[in-house]
Amino acid sequence: MRRRQTNRKRDNLSLWGLIVVVLIAILLVFVLDGRVIKVHDGDTVTVFYQLKPVRIRLWGIDAPELRQDDGVKSAQALRKLIFGKKVLIEPKDKDRYGRLVAVIYVDDTLNVNRWLVRNGWAWVYRRYNKEAEWLRLEELARERRLGLWQDEPNIPPWEWRRQKRKNKSR
Repeated sequence: MRRRQTNRKRDNLSLWGLIVVVLIAILLVFVLDGRVIKVHDGDTVTVFYQLKPVRIRLWGIDAPELRQDDGVKSAQALRKLIFGKKVLIEPKDKDRYGRLVAVIYVDDTLNVNRWLVRNGWAWVYRRYNKEAEWLRLEELARERRLGLWQDEPNIPPWEWRRQKRKNKSR
């Protein structure tokens, strides 16, 4: 009887070991790494990955356009945080311009996308990101008047782009 229990425990341990190995393999397949070689604006960067540049749009956020109020400051905050650093990339999708849409981590654990929202340098892009925690982080940044929330009112980038398109069509 005792021998069966020991065998069962050993089987359970080996099953957990297999699960851990599979999870690590999945993470290695779905998480890429590279070095940031360019920050285009507050939500788009280029990462050098596998001997070529890859343009990445940060998932779940929308930062001010460069020509918009605080656009340059948002890009500077992102540049200061990640330029020249090794980052981990968690791919989510491709956008209509062919860019990889991803969550980026610096120092292995800091979620750059969330950091930009938490520090007031980007909006939660509600069209794609419905996570309540991110919305709370944006609200806290507004209340604390961080980043682009220092000078209200600010026009969200998606509205600013819509206004620009509307003015062009006239």
